[in-house]
This record gives sequence, C-alpha cells and structure tokens, in this order.
Amino acid sequence: MVLVQNTIVVLACLTIWSASGQTPFQMERKFIYPAAFKVGRPYSPGVLVGKTLYIAGQIDKDPLTGAQPKGIAEQTRMAMNNVGHVLRAAGMDFGNVVTCHVQLADMSEFKEMNEVYGAVFGPAYFPARTMLEFPGLPGGARIEVSCIAYADKSKIAIVVLANPEVADKVRVAFLLSIPMVAISRWS
Repeated sequence: MVLVQNTIVVLACLTIWSASGQTPFQMERKFIYPAAFKVGRPYSPGVLVGKTLYIAGQIDKDPLTGAQPKGIAEQTRMAMNNVGHVLRAAGMDFGNVVTCHVQLADMSEFKEMNEVYGAVFGPAYFPARTMLEFPGLPGGARIEVSCIAYADKSKIAIVVLANPEVADKVRVAFLLSIPMVAISRWS
C-alpha cells in the first residue's frame, strides 16, 4: 500500500513539474554571441552551461566578411582567432580549454596547422585533442575547430609528468615557446 502511495506522489510531482515547464533536469544555458560575429545564423557560436562552455566549430573565415586567408597556417590562425572571440565573450581564454576537435580538409597540412595550434596554447596548457581529416568542410573551409572550456581554472590541474625525459622535453619546449605565446594575439 505504501508503494502505491509513493508512486502516486512521484507521478503527481512529475505532472506538476512538466505542467510548469520546469523539470529537475533543466540547466540554465547562456548563448554566447561575440561582437565580431554576424547575428542571425542558425547556431550559437558558444553555449555556456554552468561553468562549461561548448564552442561550435569555428572555421578559417572572417566572421564578418567571410574572407578566407591563404595557406593553412594563416587559416589556422583565423579559426583559432574565432575560437578566441567566443572564449573572451564568455570571460575565458585559451587556458580554460580542456578539449578541442580539429577537422582538417587535408591531413598533409597537419604539420603547419599543428605549429600554429600549439603556439596558441603553449605546452603548459595543451588540451586533449581529436584530429580528423574531413575534406567536405562547409563553405570551402580548410579547417574547423570546436572546443569545450571550463570556467574555473583552479579546477584545471597542471599535470606533472613522472617520466623525467618527457618532463625535460616539455620544459624545454615551454621555454622555447614563451616569446611566441607572449606576442600571441589570442591570449
């Protein structure tokens, strides 16, 4: 009998929640539209849910003019600059990024793309990354980058590498990258 009564109470609560338009599973979402982007597109450049920012795929074109730079290095800079616009509009920077998904139209351009990509983050903050070759990117794009970032940097741990050889290589790479990162327009 108690089980039947509890079931009725639960069903009544679910009915009230659904009638009010609120459920215990709702999350507040803030849609991020940087000033540098055209409005009226059928997607949001970024969506902030709690402290997590989901950045839609950013391509290698100027968001206002649609101009596409020449060469994969400059195209990568443009795509990462577009990611940076979304991050800054949400009050974050590249140090908040925890994962990226990169789609490259031609994997033979990986090395050039990777040099620019790596300079944006620096070895101390390399996010996890998925890399795919995808020759059919929208609008003739050569690269598309989507990311997930977390707002609270105090919760993002810096990994200490146990292997001394790897740790030394990372320290050397970091020291060599400081001037490039310091003059970066994206940080």
